[in-house]
Amino acid sequence: MGRRRGIALKLHYRQHTGRREYRAAIYDPEGKRHLLWLDTTRRAEAERRLKFILGNLQETWERQAAPTLDERYQQYLREKDPTWSHNSQLYNRDALPRLLEYLKGDGVEKLEDIDVEILRGYTAHLSGKGHTAGGVNAYLRAARAFLRYFDLERIARKGLLFIPAPAKKGRVLSRGEIRRLLDAADPQYRTMIATLALTGLRRSELLGLRWESVDFDRKELRVLGKGSKERIIPLAPLLEHILKAQERRGEWVFAAEDGSKLKGHVFDSALRRVARKAKVAGATAQAFRRSTATALMERGLPEVAVQELLGHVSVDVTRRHYLKVGDRLRRDVMTSLEPLVGETE
Repeated sequence: MGRRRGIALKLHYRQHTGRREYRAAIYDPEGKRHLLWLDTTRRAEAERRLKFILGNLQETWERQAAPTLDERYQQYLREKDPTWSHNSQLYNRDALPRLLEYLKGDGVEKLEDIDVEILRGYTAHLSGKGHTAGGVNAYLRAARAFLRYFDLERIARKGLLFIPAPAKKGRVLSRGEIRRLLDAADPQYRTMIATLALTGLRRSELLGLRWESVDFDRKELRVLGKGSKERIIPLAPLLEHILKAQERRGEWVFAAEDGSKLKGHVFDSALRRVARKAKVAGATAQAFRRSTATALMERGLPEVAVQELLGHVSVDVTRRHYLKVGDRLRRDVMTSLEPLVGETE
């Protein structure tokens, strides 16, 4: 091995053993000389031991030479801050100091000292502070981005585990809110709103409804839902009356003025205008759908039947449960929704 890269390996007399042993003289990155006795008289063994020691020393020296947590934080701000929006700047300047404070309290001085268990401890620390799941996850996202920037994505992904947020209770419109929306809408959208409330259709199903799918003789709607799965919705008398009065402009039940299929964004914009006028927040097609499902269940319809009527099950499951809900009961239940809308012109 000899003298190489600032390392000298020679036999020297060692007083306390009374024999000649190999000793290495090495120099750290700052040029300071260190003497290491290798406890062997055989050169091959001395070189093997020196290689092992140097590997550990190199890792130690690199860690010591690495920037501190604060230096990394300042570097991150210098390089990322110009790319952030004002809100992102505020968010990161609040979240990251929390991470650094926790790491320092756990004895971490350099990013290279972080491991998975330390990061999992940080997650538990945040949870114990009384933050909501969303608040904890916001802090974790900032920490993940910070560590990922310094090539520590694997540790961040394993250590900073997001907390499942509790399911949010969806918006359910009251009878009074639906009535106000109907009163605020023009005739075309009043009919569409009434249809949503009386059927629980998805927006795409409402806009995709063709006249050929409306069977006034059998008093039912054939709806093509997700995955091109067809389901049957009983046609309540009030809805039958509303649709018979609807002006026909081609194949689509709810068509644009030129007879083409009404675009989703056009309907959404119109519904927002109606909601603002009626002063009803959260009035979306999904809210109507949820309101219909709630009203059906409150009126005693079994959950499985509600899933069938709203298209929440596969074709096989729908067919299997279809026989359990008689046509008369299905039509009676759908008719029971009429008070949600009342009389319409």
